[in-house]
Amino acid sequence: MPSRNPPIVLSISGSDPSGGAGIEADLKTFHQHGVYGMAIPTLLTAQNTVGVQNIQFLNPDFLEEQWNAIFADLCPNAIKIGALGSRDMVLRIAKLLSKKEAKGIPIVLDPVMGSTSGIPLLEPKAVSILINHIFPLCRVITPNTLEFSKLCGKEVTADKAAELLKVFGKDKPYAILLKGGHFTGSQSIDLLWSQNRITPFKSSRLNLNAHGTGCVLASSIAANLALGQSIPTACRNAKAFVHEALTSAPKLGKGQRVLNLWV
Repeated sequence: MPSRNPPIVLSISGSDPSGGAGIEADLKTFHQHGVYGMAIPTLLTAQNTVGVQNIQFLNPDFLEEQWNAIFADLCPNAIKIGALGSRDMVLRIAKLLSKKEAKGIPIVLDPVMGSTSGIPLLEPKAVSILINHIFPLCRVITPNTLEFSKLCGKEVTADKAAELLKVFGKDKPYAILLKGGHFTGSQSIDLLWSQNRITPFKSSRLNLNAHGTGCVLASSIAANLALGQSIPTACRNAKAFVHEALTSAPKLGKGQRVLNLWV
């Protein structure tokens, strides 16, 4: 067993009782990276590998109590944010991330807006607050192409992705990792906009469906940043981690596969 204390990473996200996504997948990912994981839930779901059946937003007041309890005792080296749910929750998270105890902590945000089964995981009226009040506090945001289309107000296609990324990311204080999983082709290409340049990360496209990939990618990036990696290295290694977890993803239920986060 290592003698030194491990880095600490906090997940603020929704809960998946089936364990394939949300804070449950985040904690598994943190463990695989050798960091100490903590979690504050923002919403609860009734879901399984088939999809999300229902959702319950949690009380922002209680979330703040959990935040205060953690920061009175432990200081995260990185924070991962996922599904936030309500407008009130987004406002509260923006307030908490602006507090002095959070200053300097790298924040990775996966701007989750809906489940693959069509259940909204972010109120539409919360999107502008997310963009204007939380994005600027982040180190990296990780939208997929559908989410990025909503963020920039234009349809994101493979041939337009790089240019839209440059326009949206210009002069922004955060990096953007645009996930290319929804594109077609033999390769899955993610595009990182950081320090006014685009870096592509490529891997072979796997012909299978698994839920929780976005959660795990953002969690892996947060863990890598906590371990001292640069943004490009953290993103490159996170993509490789997800790809490896996908190659051995088992089909445990009746729906999508789950990432292999235990081997």
